Amino acid sequence: MPSDPADLDDAFYLSLTEADASTTGDDPRGSLELVVSMRIAFVARAWITRANALFRGRGYTAAQRAHLYVLASKPKGLTQAELAAILRISEASLSRRIKLSIEEGLVSRHPFCGDGRANLIRLEPKGLDALNASDRVAREDRTRLLAGVTDEELAITAKVLKLLTDRIPQTPERSDA
Repeated sequence: MPSDPADLDDAFYLSLTEADASTTGDDPRGSLELVVSMRIAFVARAWITRANALFRGRGYTAAQRAHLYVLASKPKGLTQAELAAILRISEASLSRRIKLSIEEGLVSRHPFCGDGRANLIRLEPKGLDALNASDRVAREDRTRLLAGVTDEELAITAKVLKLLTDRIPQTPERSDA
């Protein structure tokens, strides 16, 4: 195993086994946790890269679709702060996405009743149409990628990833190590 994690390439992440992750000594659980964490990192990068390639020809990136998904589930809209918190991104990053989506007619911004500083962001019909069209492509890709994975395995994976998402703080904790 390379001593510097920056030297690890994608092939290493894919082929890593518990036996390879021996940096944790005689701790089999620690080795398995290392394998899982490295594979999550690889899959996250690879999944986003693949999604971006799928949508590039349609004028979207995976990130530009994420807020549309959230807004589709909240027909009354969300404030930008609420939306940023759900997506776990900064309001500044979201602001750029919202601005582009407004220009494209996908979402709209409305004054938030009771707070003059906040705006409600709502999905527009054109945004829902764009989301539905792009989701057909994404659904076909997910079906291909997850072929052979049982419903039980998917449910366990979803449960574990939700648990990890809930445990990872939005703002990284500082380490003095």
